Amino acid sequence: MNIEIEEDSSYPASSIIVYKEKRNNVIQRSFHYEIIEEGVYFNASRSAYTSIFKRRNIKFQINIAENFEYKLSSTSSSSVANMWEKAINPNSKTKWAGILIFGLQLESVKKARKAKNKNRELKSIENCYDSTIIKRAKKFGSQARELLESTSQNYYPKDDDISIKAIDYSINNYDFHIDFGKKDLIKTKQHQLAIVQALDKAKAS
Repeated sequence: MNIEIEEDSSYPASSIIVYKEKRNNVIQRSFHYEIIEEGVYFNASRSAYTSIFKRRNIKFQINIAENFEYKLSSTSSSSVANMWEKAINPNSKTKWAGILIFGLQLESVKKARKAKNKNRELKSIENCYDSTIIKRAKKFGSQARELLESTSQNYYPKDDDISIKAIDYSINNYDFHIDFGKKDLIKTKQHQLAIVQALDKAKAS
């Protein structure tokens, strides 16, 4: 019988989350979490790069109550969880999964983080770097092209060959021309960008 997962949570309205694992409607184990903070990027000494060439491991830490002693692990959350178990129960043979100890599996926290990122206010184009302007233009143009092509069947027969060759639009003082022809050019006519950047399907200038 598969394990059923339940989360009693109203996060982020409440920082308390109760995580339960059930089998045949019987609780096998449960964890009580209090989320101190989520969505925070640590400074460089506590962060990890995904590049194999610049990798630093995150240090998971647990506070041992009386002496405020920190047991650190630069390898995994499970390692520091088991160090904590040995510190409070030296003869224990219990092995902990760090994901459960640190609440990394909590769906309510994941959903809150996604919602926070989704609702993050976009910067005005005047406050964006050139690379961001080009990136947005590329995505906007690509999605606009797909939308036009997908709705074309509402106005033209399926046998007709519909080809979106170019899109022009303006945002504040920026005029954009996206050419979907052979060269696939993205150009800004005003506030010319100082860089020429190769993109997946386009050159930007």
